[in-house]
Amino acid sequence: MPTINLGVNDVPYAVGRGRTERSTARIAEILEDRYHVMEIFAESNMNEISEHIANNGAGVIEEMFGGIETRADLLAGVELWIEERFKIFIDDEVEAFGIPGVPTAAAEKGRSRRGRRVARAGGSFVDTGLYRDSFMVWIEDG
Repeated sequence: MPTINLGVNDVPYAVGRGRTERSTARIAEILEDRYHVMEIFAESNMNEISEHIANNGAGVIEEMFGGIETRADLLAGVELWIEERFKIFIDDEVEAFGIPGVPTAAAEKGRSRRGRRVARAGGSFVDTGLYRDSFMVWIEDG
């Protein structure tokens, strides 16, 4: 049975004069431990993700019977769709889920972690945008 994995491309955050203290993987761990961001995303979108997988599979079968050569990675479109859906979730929806501590104090004050003013939707989890933009999905045969 295939497994859908949610994670991040591990990229260092630059802090001060090119030094790094944390990476997107560490930030993702902290956010998951504290707020369960990816877990809540997966649970709240499971039906939509399932439908997308079913529709993608049906399209592939239609292509095969129609004599159209199919791609080697049949689920690549599903992975990309989930990644885009997560970005929408972070930008526009996460703060409506009643997660304790969300919106964060910094988001309520309109401040980033670095003390700068922020004027973006989804401010609780969008500071530099690196966590959001490094989110990735991969599907493995289990």
